[in-house]
Amino acid sequence: MLMLKLSKILESVLSEIDWENNFSDTNSTCVSPEQLAADMNKELDRLNIKSKDRDRRGTKDVIYTRGQIEKNLTPEGDLDVEKFKKLITTRPKVIFDQNPKMEKTDDGGEQLTVNTGLPAIKGIIYDKENGKFYHINTCPGAGACQIICYARKGFYGMNDGKVLKLIRRLNLLMNEPDEYYNMIMDELEPLAFKLKRQGRRSGKVPTLVMRWNDAGDFFSQKYFDIALRVTKDLLKAGFDVKSYAYTKQAKFVNLATNDFIMNFSKGSAPKELKQVDLEKNKYSDILPKKLFKDLFVMKGPHYVKNEKGQPTFVDGGREELRKRVAQGYNLDINRVKYHDELPHPEGKPLQYDVIVLPTGDTDLSAQRKDVHKTFLAIH
Repeated sequence: MLMLKLSKILESVLSEIDWENNFSDTNSTCVSPEQLAADMNKELDRLNIKSKDRDRRGTKDVIYTRGQIEKNLTPEGDLDVEKFKKLITTRPKVIFDQNPKMEKTDDGGEQLTVNTGLPAIKGIIYDKENGKFYHINTCPGAGACQIICYARKGFYGMNDGKVLKLIRRLNLLMNEPDEYYNMIMDELEPLAFKLKRQGRRSGKVPTLVMRWNDAGDFFSQKYFDIALRVTKDLLKAGFDVKSYAYTKQAKFVNLATNDFIMNFSKGSAPKELKQVDLEKNKYSDILPKKLFKDLFVMKGPHYVKNEKGQPTFVDGGREELRKRVAQGYNLDINRVKYHDELPHPEGKPLQYDVIVLPTGDTDLSAQRKDVHKTFLAIH
């Protein structure tokens, strides 16, 4: 077990988390250095279990990667709290980036999608003013979705750099929310201007689409206000932009606008589900594997993919899945679409229900107002 030895009190530095005014609604827990070490020890024990035997479902505990633990040891093998503090409070290089799924969504060149997120379920921050660590609940509305949360496993769980990037974003947001906003604008204004300039030549300006919460959620009103302010300020500056997000909190679903599209996650906690009228709001749901596991060509545990990186249907599988979803959810089968069947331009609000394939698909249905239900076939 790692042992913690502190030789001095953690010093305070420049900024301060304004808990009372900015983050009074944030679910946070103060963490002593000793508890920090204990949490890391617990996670290291979990990581040392063979992967096939490891419980990778995720819990409400903060997850650290092996690299974050092993790279922050003193020569004696103790946890170096000062080094870890510096590691997580270093300013992130970027707030927004682009991933392969977003690139697939942009196929056709009519939009450019960028995305941002925070640590899923919980993250750790260091309050620079009072010299204390805090666990922040970044998904306060989470329910059953915690069990299958993609951001707690797979690429996010294995990649030390990816996890660290999200933790650094959270630390900047909590310690310096104004700078968090400024950094976003420094990134997105030039990008929006570039798209506008391209449009002068092509005759069509691509829309800059911002996805919030590719991991995490609007854990505080302050964070949502920043996202809304960014969207409004870019629109006010004359740029063609829109935002969209997944959320598990009912109060933010009701704040959706034409320029800020909300997708409620049905895997939310029961208290959140009770507050949302699913017939009047966009939402996403997870398809149980029994509905589709026999409808794709497999090679061992892996999908056989087509040229677009999507799983290959068995003969008749495409229509069979549409039929099963329509029957299982009591839908008009004519509403049930795949992404490549959505018309252009958009139709009437909440007109379609879309099946998202297990791999290689886009995120387009979450961005469109004419899509009501998005059914995610998890892999």
